[in-house]
Amino acid sequence: MALPKHTGPGALTRKMFGYTAPSHEQLIEELKYIIEEMGGTIEVLDCYDKSNNWQKLIIEYDIKEKN
Repeated sequence: MALPKHTGPGALTRKMFGYTAPSHEQLIEELKYIIEEMGGTIEVLDCYDKSNNWQKLIIEYDIKEKN
């Protein structure tokens, strides 16, 4: 199956056509772009406890003021 010319190399396209996954940094940039297109924000938090370190992504979008 040929790659449609109008389709960029987004995550779903990569999965469908078996492309190699991009780097962590490239994935974060892709997320930032998608979230910006949705009118949202992303925050990356560094978390840790006694035995683990991890990162948490907080995505906020479609925020509406209550009447």
